Amino acid sequence: MEFYIDKETISKEIILKGAIKYRKIMSIVNTTDVSKNEDFQKLFNGFYRVRQRNEEWYKEFYSLFEDCKKNPKTYDKLLLAFYNKTKRIEKSFISKMVATLNPDMPIWDVYVIQNLGIKLKKYFSGRTRNERKLNEVKYYCEIYKQIVDFYNSYLATKNAKDSIAEFNRVHPSYKDISDTKKIDFCLWSMRDGEQD
Repeated sequence: MEFYIDKETISKEIILKGAIKYRKIMSIVNTTDVSKNEDFQKLFNGFYRVRQRNEEWYKEFYSLFEDCKKNPKTYDKLLLAFYNKTKRIEKSFISKMVATLNPDMPIWDVYVIQNLGIKLKKYFSGRTRNERKLNEVKYYCEIYKQIVDFYNSYLATKNAKDSIAEFNRVHPSYKDISDTKKIDFCLWSMRDGEQD
């Protein structure tokens, strides 16, 4: 699969707007209890478009987020833990939690899924609903591993290095952002700022 970021389609303004919000998230996450800090939650929810969830969902999400700061967990364990608590499979939002706690990890993104040529399954086998859901969790963990593997190989390419160099040239104040996140920003800006 050939994946290419065209520097001409990257919006420098959209990247800057996102980088400002992202840096604020990253400056707060390790200095506050995210399960209680409504300002952090509002910032995170706005940046990653976490919406239309009930109060219990937010409570469980941010409690798990805070717990993970003290007891780090993999994407797989977080996705399963959140499913066990809420019976919801939040593949994208859990990846954003993971990537906030470890900036070298990628987020689950529709654009990356499309560029990897992955057609996501919609139906899962199992005798019971819970068994089907657990198979779905396992499947999404495998897909996330593919995303991680993609980033690991893509970051070694000339195109990625050129895109990162351009990011650093245009936004020198944000050189400290991880290379993985810089690529996320480039992809994000190519979609007119639409994140999933």
